[in-house]
Amino acid sequence: MLLHEAIILSGILDRLRPKSILDCGSGCRADRTIVQPHIAAVFSGFDVTWTDIQPGPDIIQCDLTQIEAVRNLPRCEMVTACSLLEHVTDIDVVLGAMASRSKRWMIVTAPYSYPPHDCPVDNGWRPSPEELAQRVVRQGFTVIQSCASGPETFQGVPDASTSIVVAERQTDGFNWMNVRGWLTETEGEELIRLVEGKVVLEVGTFCGRSTLAMAETARKVLCIDTFADCPEEGMTDTMTEALCNIKRSEHRDKIIVTRGRQEDVLPTMDLSTIEVVFYDADHSEQSTSRGIRLLEKAGLPKTATVIFHDYHSLDPGVMKAVDAWFAPKGMSPRTVGSLAIFDAAERAKTA
Repeated sequence: MLLHEAIILSGILDRLRPKSILDCGSGCRADRTIVQPHIAAVFSGFDVTWTDIQPGPDIIQCDLTQIEAVRNLPRCEMVTACSLLEHVTDIDVVLGAMASRSKRWMIVTAPYSYPPHDCPVDNGWRPSPEELAQRVVRQGFTVIQSCASGPETFQGVPDASTSIVVAERQTDGFNWMNVRGWLTETEGEELIRLVEGKVVLEVGTFCGRSTLAMAETARKVLCIDTFADCPEEGMTDTMTEALCNIKRSEHRDKIIVTRGRQEDVLPTMDLSTIEVVFYDADHSEQSTSRGIRLLEKAGLPKTATVIFHDYHSLDPGVMKAVDAWFAPKGMSPRTVGSLAIFDAAERAKTA
């Protein structure tokens, strides 16, 4: 990282104040703190997760061209990559991986004027800020700042400069947090993590809050709900609001909605491709127990993760039904907020 580049990036981070950062191509700790201490200074005071293709004591080792490995990285408010793209074999694949981990912003830099430096390879790419911006825009982001640092003499190299692009995810500001419902932010983030790249069955949609959360990363979300009257919310037909919310979402093409009772719809479905079930229907013990039986009878794979919402004492019906069904089989859920999560390994105990 060039010195003037570090000054520019420090100003950007101070202005945007991201809650979390995933830095890609971080290099080892010694490089960041001893060889180039200005790198550590840029990120000082921020919650940063470091990742690199090479292992290290504070590094999450990850090849950004491997989809499954990328899915194990946390999704952060900002993703950064400083002078990484000249060292990869597929620039767009790496940018796509970065975009998949970003909730809001990306900062990407690349050498504009700098000699080849193998680490372990140098593909020779030396984009202008405009050229770098064009590649970032392809990932569904809007450029909010682009510039070049320097020129400066850095480590004996004269006239060194870097292209810098800051971009924000394209959105009209509408997301799952704007939708009516009781799913908390912590619960939503856990769902988003659990369903990434998977086919999801949601039983109980209400206005689509959890639906839109899961659709951010899921491959497909199949929804079942009666969309019956909800007098306590002053609503006579939640389907209208749900469909409006889904229509506004950039992920709407992933979502398929079926209106009907679980007793009528589940027996007609082929559940062999379902990888995650999110159950958030009627909170009574009887209805929840019935739903569990219907899922089992319909052939839900043992490899599927099953998640129940409202697993707490305020809705004892859900907790009683879940415990009555799973505890005798030696299964206990992992909980996040009021989510009760039975992953594939837990459910395989009964296989």
